[in-house]
Amino acid sequence: MKQIIYRICIYLMVSICFVTTGCKDNFEDLEGEYHAIDVEYRDIPLKLVSTIWAIDGTGGCFHCTINADEDVSWQITELPSWLTFSQTRGTGSAEITYSVTENPSTSTERAAYFTLESTSKEHSIKIPYYARQYVQQETFAVDLGLSVKWASCNVGAVEPDEYGNYYAWGETEEKSDYSWKTYKWCNGDSYSITKYNSTDDKETLDLEDDVAHIIWGGKWRMPTKNEWEELRKKCRWKQTSQNGHDGYKVIGPNGNSIFLPARGFRRYTYTSSPIFDGYYWSATLYPYDKESEYAYEFYFYKESLFITNRIRCEGILVRPVTD
Repeated sequence: MKQIIYRICIYLMVSICFVTTGCKDNFEDLEGEYHAIDVEYRDIPLKLVSTIWAIDGTGGCFHCTINADEDVSWQITELPSWLTFSQTRGTGSAEITYSVTENPSTSTERAAYFTLESTSKEHSIKIPYYARQYVQQETFAVDLGLSVKWASCNVGAVEPDEYGNYYAWGETEEKSDYSWKTYKWCNGDSYSITKYNSTDDKETLDLEDDVAHIIWGGKWRMPTKNEWEELRKKCRWKQTSQNGHDGYKVIGPNGNSIFLPARGFRRYTYTSSPIFDGYYWSATLYPYDKESEYAYEFYFYKESLFITNRIRCEGILVRPVTD
C-alpha cells in the first residue's frame, strides 16, 4: 500500500477558494495570504473545496464540496468544538455544509487544523485543512449624521482598510468564477433570470439574498441606491491611503468618518487591477428592462464619484449599513 501524505499550510487573511492542487490562479490576485504546498504525488482522488475558510466572528453556516472518486471512502476528523460538518464520512463526492459558532472573544482569534482522510488497499491519504475565525468586533456601526449608520469595514474584512470579499449581486458566498454560467438567479445566461425579474417585480434584495445580512446578522444589510446617493452628496470625500491601501476617507456632516478602500472587480475568473477605483454593490435593481440583468453600484475613480450599474453576475465589494 502506498503512503501518500499531502502537506498544506494555509494562512488566510482573506476568504479564498481552496483546493489542494491546480489552484495557483486562485491566489494570484489576492493579497495577504501565504501558501505552501508540498505534494508527493499529483494524482489526488480526494479533495475538499470551500469558498470560505476564514470566518467572521459571528460564525454561520457555509457550503462546501467533497470531490472524490466514486469508490473512495472518506472521513473528516480532528474537528475543533466550534466547527461542525453536516456529514463527516461518506463515499464519493458530496455537497455538505459546515457551521461555525460565534466567537465569544473580542481579542482572540480561533484557528485549528482538521483532517480529510481516506484509507484503502491502494492508498492512504491524509490532508490537513486550516480554518480560522476572526474575533467579534465590538463596534462596527459608524454614525455619520445620515439616515443610516455605515459599517467601519467591508463584508469579509476586519479592518477598515481591508478589501473583504467579492460577491455577485444577490449571492451570499464567494466563488472562483463570476459569470452567468455560475450565477444563482438564472439558468446559465442573462436571458433566463429567475428572480428579481418581471415575474416577481422585486426591485430590492430580499434579506435572505443580502450577503451583509446573512453574514453579519442583526439589522445589517446592503445599502440602497438612495443611501449611497445620500453618502455621496452629504459627505466630504478625501482621497487618501490607509496602511498602504488607496481609497477615500468619507467624512459625515457630524465629523465622523469611514474609509472605503479602492479595489477592482471580478469577472469570470479575472480580477481587474484597480487604478484608484472602487466598486460597491447597492441593494437596488437597475430598471434597465423587465428582465434587468443589472443592479446599481457605487463607483469611484480618482476624483469622480458615480452611482451607476453593473451586471449582476460580476463580483464586487459590499459595505453594510444598519438603521
